[in-house]
Amino acid sequence: MKDLKCDLESLYTESINCDVNLRVETEIIPVHKAILSARSPVFRAMFSHDIKENASGFIDINDMDMKTLRLVLMYMYTNTLQDLDGTNVQKLYMAADKYELSSLKEQCSSYMLNYITAENAGEILAFADMIKDDHLKSCVQEYVVHYDEEVFKTAAWKTFIKSCPPLAAETMLLKYLKTNKF
Repeated sequence: MKDLKCDLESLYTESINCDVNLRVETEIIPVHKAILSARSPVFRAMFSHDIKENASGFIDINDMDMKTLRLVLMYMYTNTLQDLDGTNVQKLYMAADKYELSSLKEQCSSYMLNYITAENAGEILAFADMIKDDHLKSCVQEYVVHYDEEVFKTAAWKTFIKSCPPLAAETMLLKYLKTNKF
């Protein structure tokens, strides 16, 4: 399998026999319709219909930056994540959601849960609520309820309360109910 991964990575990094181009910001990335179609139902539908981008050989990607697109493409070609960190995980999750890359979404969600802290719990909770990921939201709320003393003391939580009052109230109610065993 390692050879297959390396071969597919070479197809992408060396732009071998590409048949469509993705345009993002000011750059063009040559890619393979077959790979993108195999990995993403969204790309499969796009390439299966007579849309103008399909005929021109260029697909404009207007909803993500170049770094995020390159991470998504490397994942689509090799099923590996490179350079995932707290600064790009939410962008990568959004891209995975848009292009229906469920395994990438799951990995991004797992990453956020593995690196949750008292400082970033509110940010991750707001993100989970915004994208309507109930599992991620529930896990973050469990973290907040369990580590409430540390979380509630942070400046980040105070900012979260001001920016997301209903979600903060919902989470604090969970803490209250757990403490009082309702």
